[in-house]
Amino acid sequence: MQISKEQYRALVRNVINNMKRLEFELATYKMAINALKQAAPLIDFDEVLSEIRRLPELREKLENKYDEYQKREFEQIDREVENQELLKFLQEWSSDEPVN
Repeated sequence: MQISKEQYRALVRNVINNMKRLEFELATYKMAINALKQAAPLIDFDEVLSEIRRLPELREKLENKYDEYQKREFEQIDREVENQELLKFLQEWSSDEPVN
């Protein structure tokens, strides 16, 4: 599979933009948690977050979601590579036999 410079740039741009967006969201949640800690010092928000992180159904849901997405994308890449190899073969193939 061949990827052009512009396609590669678009992919990198997309990944970086998503990382920026997610980091921004994460920063806002951290700021909200810090504000809640100050407003309600009797609640151990760090422990609440730890308990939520240990929830197997949350981890399983996200792992399944992203594992399935990754599997589909890798299958698409494999098909693209196979198509490219077939196309190359057909372009380079020539018959020594006369045409009937």
